[in-house]
Amino acid sequence: LEVTVRNDWSSTLPANDNSYFYPSVSGNFIFTELGLFQGQEVLSFGKVRASWAQVGNDTSPYQLGTTFPVNTPFQGQPLQQVQRESNNPTLKPETTTGIEFGTDLRFFDDRARLSTTWYRDVTRDQILNINVSSATGFNSTLVNAGEIRNQGLEASLTVTPVVTQQLQWDVTANFNRNVNKVVDLAEGISTYTITDAAPDAPTIQAREGEPYGTLVGPA
Repeated sequence: LEVTVRNDWSSTLPANDNSYFYPSVSGNFIFTELGLFQGQEVLSFGKVRASWAQVGNDTSPYQLGTTFPVNTPFQGQPLQQVQRESNNPTLKPETTTGIEFGTDLRFFDDRARLSTTWYRDVTRDQILNINVSSATGFNSTLVNAGEIRNQGLEASLTVTPVVTQQLQWDVTANFNRNVNKVVDLAEGISTYTITDAAPDAPTIQAREGEPYGTLVGPA
């Protein structure tokens, strides 16, 4: 059994609320060491494992208050402008919470080995730059919003059909499947453009109910 605790203080978050805590716990149990499994020749090793963890993430610098980007000097005079993105003085860190379960099994004196893992990760309070009316004096604003879920299954099977003093032949097959879904975005927003190009070119979007990074183009 292993337990970790971590606390970060980030200078890119509000000075009065820049601390965030995230723990984890994981463990494994080798059940074939129990007396119930002694004396049999089929299952030579068996282990189950599980974990729960949180991970925090802050943001880039200069995302809290108004900044004045420096432009190319004009006739030797420095030029600055008011940025077109409205920053957010109350930003919170992003948080990802994950759980994982797995097994490690070996059969017939390790001639066959099976490893499986099921996982589920949920990310909340993502820092998104969403569009706002230009009547506000800005084109976009930073908010904490959104929930993205990843869950999947990983499996690996290794079989050793030939073992001699001169040769060992291993055959391995892998299976992986991940299901990604945008569960929620900011209030009143069902589509968020991640990258944009020319007016008629495809864009990469996050859409509620669909995988993150959906490619969308005109008909």
